[in-house]
Amino acid sequence: MREGAKMRRKPLLPETAVAILFICCAFYFFLNGDKTEKSVNAALSAAAILLFHLSYSRKAKLATRLIFTGWFIMATLFGVILDFYALLPWYDSLVHLVTGACLVYLAKGGMRLEDKAARRAKVLYAFFFSVSLSTFWEIYEFGVDFLGADSQHGSLSDTMWDLIYGTIGAAAAGIALYHLSGKILKSDGPEQRKRSGN
Repeated sequence: MREGAKMRRKPLLPETAVAILFICCAFYFFLNGDKTEKSVNAALSAAAILLFHLSYSRKAKLATRLIFTGWFIMATLFGVILDFYALLPWYDSLVHLVTGACLVYLAKGGMRLEDKAARRAKVLYAFFFSVSLSTFWEIYEFGVDFLGADSQHGSLSDTMWDLIYGTIGAAAAGIALYHLSGKILKSDGPEQRKRSGN
């Protein structure tokens, strides 16, 4: 039992390392005084990762934890700190596209897709869950702009395109999830589905 517990704790290192990296970045940019957007985003990203780490990470699957932490690396480390958003005009759209797909995957994590009707309902739930969180993210960007960031560039067009790309990513992931889960159910057969339903 003790050996098993130790094995479960080891994979938490990546989340901790990324959170520490963001904390160091937040202090560095804060002390420089001229990188408000970077310090705020780094601090908030570190807080989100640590909150997830303390409250949910031990129960989550490895893939879920890697997606959650990887998203902050993509959006905050590469996008904000390394200036990919400024250097590559298409990078922001790519992040929102990937975000929509990732959120669908995270939403379907606790769902059991037993039959065709259940699959439709649950994939729709995952889709709208993703779109809702994409909207929440735009509210977050609106809020951090008051703290000195420039996430939305003062543009309604930027916000709308972010939401559109997030929705496209969610729709693509939802369609893929629906068809892949159907193939899995067919390969399992009726007896396996009965056992998984009990």
